[in-house]
Amino acid sequence: MLIKMNSNAFAISLILITLSLAGCDISNTDSTKPKLASTENTTSAKTDRFNGTWKVLGRTGNEDGSNEPICGNETAIGTATISGNKITGNVKNKSGFEYTVEGTVDNQGKVDAMLIYSGYDAAELMGTFSDNTAKGSWSDAVNACPGVWTATKIPEVSELPTISKDEKAENTSNNG
Repeated sequence: MLIKMNSNAFAISLILITLSLAGCDISNTDSTKPKLASTENTTSAKTDRFNGTWKVLGRTGNEDGSNEPICGNETAIGTATISGNKITGNVKNKSGFEYTVEGTVDNQGKVDAMLIYSGYDAAELMGTFSDNTAKGSWSDAVNACPGVWTATKIPEVSELPTISKDEKAENTSNNG
């Protein structure tokens, strides 16, 4: 049976089918704002628990200190900043290569991040953040070389202990 449709009805049907296949909720009555069905109830709340700047240290090798000969003996240092659940940063290894860090941390501190070199994914990072420290492992994308990393939160100036006027005066009189 052939259904006769005008061109407007056909175009609307084609758009609805395309939106449905793309994951949009076509039952949304507000036609000006398509709603993605795949994002409903799956987005975790952002956290600020880990927000701040972190000093990051990494090295090739397994957690027990062993290493594969092909992987070499490399170390890296840098910083990462967390804002909400987004991680961004930079590290530089002792050979002088610079890497970008990009990823996320969830409310429980679980890390999902990548080390990027010249626009390419160089290694996948896994691990866990706590309030002031973090640790984990990584796997090189080229040779599957293992590595481990640690991070320590750098206190913000407002979090540093303050010295009272009396303590300052006491320190000055003791030094002079």
